[in-house]
Amino acid sequence: MSAFGALGRTVPGICARAAKTRACCRACHPPEVEITADAEQALTAVDLAISAVPTVYLRGTLQRLTGKIAPSIPVVSLSKGVEIDTFLRPTEILHKLLGTERLAVLSGPSHAEEVSRGMPTSLVAASADYDLARQVRDCFVGDRFRVYTNLDVVGVELAGALKNVIAIAAGIGDGLGFGDNAKSALLTRGLVEITRFGVALGAEHETFFGLAGLGDLMTTCFSPQC
Repeated sequence: MSAFGALGRTVPGICARAAKTRACCRACHPPEVEITADAEQALTAVDLAISAVPTVYLRGTLQRLTGKIAPSIPVVSLSKGVEIDTFLRPTEILHKLLGTERLAVLSGPSHAEEVSRGMPTSLVAASADYDLARQVRDCFVGDRFRVYTNLDVVGVELAGALKNVIAIAAGIGDGLGFGDNAKSALLTRGLVEITRFGVALGAEHETFFGLAGLGDLMTTCFSPQC
């Protein structure tokens, strides 16, 4: 497995930090993962490509990959948010720049540091292609990593983006000392607004009351790690 770093100059730094971290922390990348600045090397003979680029940098990174990945290769997006200038979702950006039709999303309540330590986590693999959603599930599922399938890509992506708006308000409430009652009211009514917004854009109502919606909202709003 290869991991492509968008900025070549950052890759040596990542490798150096990983080498130091491996000796003193359990949260390090597995030895099977090779970090590289060579896109062609990372994308050669792959069965599945994973995009884990923050949405704000996604377009710029993908422009460097144009023509380097076959449209037939399925791509899984881990990005959350919407593009600032276009309001496009990550999979829409991937489709626009890479031309791939086989797209999936992996999302839900998942702090990376907890996943890296093998702590129990459950996520949603969403794709309009149900076979691809099951393929993604089977690739990631493990003893402590449960993955459910979903066909609602729009809902899963919007849930992962819109929950951050409520999370910011929850953080402000914490800072002002508003207490648990106010936060519970905020999350409950905020989820209603998120759901209405998502449904108006073509999402499924039920998606927002699952892991990608309510689950991610709770983790982001209550966790001290955010």
